[in-house]
Amino acid sequence: MTYAEVENLLARSMGLNAGSIGGQGVRRAVQVRMAAANLDNLELYLQELRRSPDELQELIENIVVSETWFFRDREAFTALVQLHKPGETGQIRILSLPCATGEEPYSIAMAMLDAGFLPRQFRIDAIDISRNALALAQRGLYGKNSFRGGDLSFRTRHFTPETQNYRISGTVKDCVRFEEGNILDTGFGQNRPSYDAIFCRNMLIYFRDEAQNQAIQALLQRLAEDGTLFVGPSETAILLSHGLSSAEIPLSFAYRRTRPAPPAVQRPAPVPKEMSPARKPPPFRHAFSRPAKPAARAEAQSRTLEDIRLMADRGQLSDAALHCESYLTSTGPAAEPLYLLGLIRDAAGATAEAANCYRKVLYLDPSHREAIAHLSLLLEQQGDVTGAKRLKERLSRLDRGASQ
Repeated sequence: MTYAEVENLLARSMGLNAGSIGGQGVRRAVQVRMAAANLDNLELYLQELRRSPDELQELIENIVVSETWFFRDREAFTALVQLHKPGETGQIRILSLPCATGEEPYSIAMAMLDAGFLPRQFRIDAIDISRNALALAQRGLYGKNSFRGGDLSFRTRHFTPETQNYRISGTVKDCVRFEEGNILDTGFGQNRPSYDAIFCRNMLIYFRDEAQNQAIQALLQRLAEDGTLFVGPSETAILLSHGLSSAEIPLSFAYRRTRPAPPAVQRPAPVPKEMSPARKPPPFRHAFSRPAKPAARAEAQSRTLEDIRLMADRGQLSDAALHCESYLTSTGPAAEPLYLLGLIRDAAGATAEAANCYRKVLYLDPSHREAIAHLSLLLEQQGDVTGAKRLKERLSRLDRGASQ
């Protein structure tokens, strides 16, 4: 009797690819639950798992990764409000799955309200497999670890301080409907409406291939024909083989159903007019033949980074990485392009290279919250619990300093 049999049971019930949470992830969770059940024999515990849905749920609770924060990867929320207008006809339907402890669906609600939408103009359904996470989400009380990044102005608008925590406003809370659910269950979502936007970020990376395919098909069945599916940066390549293409909104990792290209219009080639020597164009001068002025150079660099972001968001990860490396070679090390390269490596599954990029970012900018957060998640997935904990403590110290 081996842990592999427990892993297979988890794969069937929740799609888990045990390798995605580190080699010891399942083993640690099983040992915790065996101790709680007063069992010291793996075979007996496996029998208990097969017999008791409640014990299987308890094991799942110990395995699910619920590391999240408000407005995580903020570009996705910005894209959502760009794609919809407060005056458009009908209610905008949005799904957050998995919703974890509620930071994502509440962020969606805050983004919509701040963009001018009335609560009745949109509906957010939030689903998760974890009962414990849902209980915390419905409680609506959050500690400082849920607030990361430089812009925390939303906390003033939508939260009330309560001892060491913050309670979300009733207006935001009422915009979200929480529900327990498993996307791999037969008939998942059959009685649901179609959604204009689905946030399913950082779930597919934890699934085995067959579970990924099943989950994507379930999502597409519920996605409106012109709807948008938001995924995590490491999941972009998965969607490209399922009839989806990038919405081309930089770093939003937003995808839509691929539309067939319109037929090309055949136009007759223009007949060139013979030019006299006096009307010939001046000699071509390369754009870099003269040193650019500082402001122009900064603008060109910003535009180049934006092009690389778009390339990555389209799933062209290899090209984006090459261009980002070339950019760094020409400009020298800087935090933002290194962070972008880290995201690209992360999305391509090159976690060791991604971690190296995030570490370089922190060498240049020790208070780069996004790099700290992404690196801590990578370390946690690789089983480096101590390293991940150290980074989270560092993030907490930054947040305490920002609030003082």
